[in-house]
Amino acid sequence: MNLDDVVLVLAVVTVGITAGVMFCYQITIMPGLRQLPDDRFIETFQRFDEQTVRPVFVGLMFFGGLVCLATVAGLHVDERWSTRFTLLIAATVVYLVGVIVLTIVWHVPRNNALAALSVPSMTVDELAAERQKFEDPWVRGNIVRTLAAAAALALLGAAMVTNGVGTAIR
Repeated sequence: MNLDDVVLVLAVVTVGITAGVMFCYQITIMPGLRQLPDDRFIETFQRFDEQTVRPVFVGLMFFGGLVCLATVAGLHVDERWSTRFTLLIAATVVYLVGVIVLTIVWHVPRNNALAALSVPSMTVDELAAERQKFEDPWVRGNIVRTLAAAAALALLGAAMVTNGVGTAIR
């Protein structure tokens, strides 16, 4: 196994974990939170966000996926017009825009606004309004992130089974 293969496998693992986390939020965490009253929804999401925004996930998995994608694409730059290189560039762009950029410009501001709330000092109406501003837009954005992460993972899978010049490995 050469360096290209090792970095490609690392890209698959990191992007796959990120896709899995986003998928879990979409199909289990957010539907579970949806059933909570407003105060408990906000407090529980605040706790989840505190645990998610840690170096292991943000650094290693979230940005690690981007680093691995860009590195493996760079390792194939000499094959610029090959199918594998095209798939790697596509995976990198999809992940960068649909996961990283979307998270930074859409989810992080919403998460930070929710984190700044002091639930015990808020009225029932304030809690309901803050939740309404947060929940549905966050979930819609996460659908896009989840699909983008899954698409990047699929593109990586295709790159894994494609020999650099566009013929499938047999």
